[in-house]
Amino acid sequence: MMSSADSFPVPAGRSPLGRPGGRLVFLPDPRVTSAAPLLEERLESAGRQVTAENFQSLLDSLMERLIADAFLDVKASTGLILLRSADGGELTVAHQIQAGAEGGSIKPVCGHSLPAGTGRRGLVLASQQPFCGNDQGDDPLRENSLAMLLECVIHAEIIVPFYFARQFKGLIVALQTVDGLSGQRGPGEGTFAGFGAPVPSPAAGEGFSPRCLEEMELMSTCLGRLLDYQLICSALGMSV
Repeated sequence: MMSSADSFPVPAGRSPLGRPGGRLVFLPDPRVTSAAPLLEERLESAGRQVTAENFQSLLDSLMERLIADAFLDVKASTGLILLRSADGGELTVAHQIQAGAEGGSIKPVCGHSLPAGTGRRGLVLASQQPFCGNDQGDDPLRENSLAMLLECVIHAEIIVPFYFARQFKGLIVALQTVDGLSGQRGPGEGTFAGFGAPVPSPAAGEGFSPRCLEEMELMSTCLGRLLDYQLICSALGMSV
């Protein structure tokens, strides 16, 4: 998802058309701000009702395109949106994308659950910081439940927190995989980063780069905001 600023750099203080850039400011309307606490409460209440079972019903064509394009851009074999259970003990696959990159056929796993507190997923849940790892054969925190569920070997993984309705709802996961559980590379080739550390660039054509991690964080933020907008419109009785 390359922005116009990536393609056409614009000097600070100027618009893309070359005219001096101005800042648009909206002043709070007392008629609206007085209802803000009620609207915020309604948004959080609606967010608590979103589960892995009903999540896909919230996705419109714009959200589906945003998700699919992001996973395709980073050349993921598959992409998953995992939502936390009410007690936080499990993560359930609420949405899955097969982005079409090399890595073979990926088993559909929507509706399946995984333990929430183990491996890298557990650390991302606990720290609320993203993670990116390439060549995971030597990862001491490697945890096989997701690979076994997908019936594949995971060679590279991005995990980012996913927020909407002012809540930490789950994780977005991008994977590069190889078919079968016997395709694992040997140890000693791993590069791991996350939790604020820089992401090492992988070998040419392999793994996820720092840009891939940024792409997944951007998608997570944009999707969360679109969902907030949809839930707020629903609370106000407005069409989206």
